[in-house]
Amino acid sequence: MMTMMTTKMMMTMMTMMMMPKMMIMATATKKTMNKKGAVLIYVFLVIAVLTVLGGAMLSKGVSERSLAQKYVDSTQAFWTAEAGVNRAFKELSADSEARGEGLWSDAFNTGRYSVDVEELNSNTVKITSHGFVPADSNRVERIIEVTAGMVIPPNFF
Repeated sequence: MMTMMTTKMMMTMMTMMMMPKMMIMATATKKTMNKKGAVLIYVFLVIAVLTVLGGAMLSKGVSERSLAQKYVDSTQAFWTAEAGVNRAFKELSADSEARGEGLWSDAFNTGRYSVDVEELNSNTVKITSHGFVPADSNRVERIIEVTAGMVIPPNFF
């Protein structure tokens, strides 16, 4: 009987000694689980921040491309209008009496121009050249105005 009692007591003592370890392990597992939940929240926050930054960079890239295209179109429209001014000088040197709206126009691959000539006084004209890009629409328009004197140099004849 003593042996049984001793064995029973020993079992009880061992169980009591094991319980704190089990409780410590259970507590440690709960803390680890809480940390895993916190890490998940941090990961979601980092993903959200990276998504916002990526979207901002994408938006900026699209905006930069649009601005660059507008600059190219504006420059092409300017040089197309400049071609119209040169055409007006050439035509006016042949016929100095030409006046009116839309006197000369031409279209290129990238744009077109239209030239108006207005008489300011007997020796001065205002040349207005409109450059358009693209050629089939008026998406971008640049206007160049030139005031030119029509003076015949002495001893020309």
